[in-house]
Amino acid sequence: MSMADEIEEVPGGLGPEAAQACLDARTQGLCRAGALEVALGVERAAVGNATRLEAVEFKVAHLERAVQDLSDVAYRQQQQLDAVLAAHQRLRQQIEEVDGRTGAASPVEIPPHY
Repeated sequence: MSMADEIEEVPGGLGPEAAQACLDARTQGLCRAGALEVALGVERAAVGNATRLEAVEFKVAHLERAVQDLSDVAYRQQQQLDAVLAAHQRLRQQIEEVDGRTGAASPVEIPPHY
């Protein structure tokens, strides 16, 4: 059988890898059905890999979105924390001012009837 005859035996619709696998199988002496079985296995593997790749890409896209959402939450929380710390500092200063003013005032006298 010539190479031209083998090429004609490769069914249409197979991807390049599957067609090459079919030719290789025929060259190694497999019957047409066996070579076709090998080619279909290669074709299924290619489709399975494409499906798996799509699933991984889908998961990566969702993880990127989740990371961005978490980053946004962390940024907002840092802003809130900074605001709370600034308010705390202002309150401490006000308390120190109030304590400083009361120290100079006259002490509270207890009325004589106690």
